[in-house]
Amino acid sequence: MKAAGKIGVIGTGAIGACFVRRILAHGLPAVAHDIDPRVLEPLAAAGAEIADDAADLASRCDVIVTCVTAPADVEDAVLGPRGVHRSVRPGSLIIETTTSTPATTRKLASALASKNAAVVDAPVSRGVPAAENGTLSIMAGGDRDAIERALPILRMFGTDIILTGALGTGHVAKALNMGVLGVNFIATAETMALGLASGLDRAKLAAEIDASDGASFVSKHHYPKYVLTERYDSRFTFGLMRKDVGIAAEIAAGTGLPRPYLHRVVDFYDTIAPRDPNGDNTLLFPFVEANPAPSSPAKAGAADLIETLAATVYFGTKEAIAIAEAAGLAARPFLEVLQASSGGSRAIEKWLLETREEIPLQKTGAWKNAAAAVSESSLRGTLPATMTHLTWEVLCRQIRK
Repeated sequence: MKAAGKIGVIGTGAIGACFVRRILAHGLPAVAHDIDPRVLEPLAAAGAEIADDAADLASRCDVIVTCVTAPADVEDAVLGPRGVHRSVRPGSLIIETTTSTPATTRKLASALASKNAAVVDAPVSRGVPAAENGTLSIMAGGDRDAIERALPILRMFGTDIILTGALGTGHVAKALNMGVLGVNFIATAETMALGLASGLDRAKLAAEIDASDGASFVSKHHYPKYVLTERYDSRFTFGLMRKDVGIAAEIAAGTGLPRPYLHRVVDFYDTIAPRDPNGDNTLLFPFVEANPAPSSPAKAGAADLIETLAATVYFGTKEAIAIAEAAGLAARPFLEVLQASSGGSRAIEKWLLETREEIPLQKTGAWKNAAAAVSESSLRGTLPATMTHLTWEVLCRQIRK
């Protein structure tokens, strides 16, 4: 790949450092900056130039990749006292990979337009291992010419690059992907907790879920890799998850649409993140399972649990589709983002990607009966089956229509 000048990376934490190393591995010059000088030392040893601040980096580079923690950090890196805007070169390209807000990215683009610098929002998914291997999924929004310039760089970082539309829609896709991931995470954890409390075998139930309509990226990837092995080392924390689903909630609030599933996700992480902000997100499973078992035998068997999980994944995803469309992101690219990222599920593949059914009619009765049994079982104890109860409520409303 030919690139004019050097490529700079602002924010060299776990993923940003991978970007620098990927650039160097492709034989291209890289410049790095981070507010923590300690994380820059190994990158300097690997061959990267080190910039004193974002303005210094911008003065040396034609392409600038930002990979910081939150929207406020992006704004400071680009528009702050020693930010990119102070010395950005005319014709530069800024690729914003932070999980940020559309409003923040559009503000940056407006401010940099007078400098003749283009901005693309290109948040990433799949986590640190994928960043190390260059197999991230990336959702990119922006002007067509800017996207074309960004693609060779993005292809160094990821294998699935989905064009989402106008500037800012990449952030909509990423944030809502995290919201769907949150629904699937919590729902799968509740299903496993209720199954274990009912005396079901952990490994057998996990395999049945993964072979069912309730399967998702969580059941296929997170559970076998990090939970069944008791590793709990996905390298993504409760605190980061709370930040991401908070951005999703902010985007959703701007649409004015109902968002009960996303509300439940935010409420859950408001409970768990302050207790252990640096705890690995996969520790959510033992946290849910640690609640007392039901005081009397549960009626819900594996089949009921799995049907209710499938319904929850379906309705949680449907909610996110509506929010995405209201926020300017078309349903088709959003569903493609979910399937290529951590929000993917069999429900998308089976019911939503092609047909976008309002509800799988053949499943209505089965889901309602299953959710009733699961809700009754969970209420006998103190298991926090918040997603299960919500799905029961949603099914009752759907069937009354």
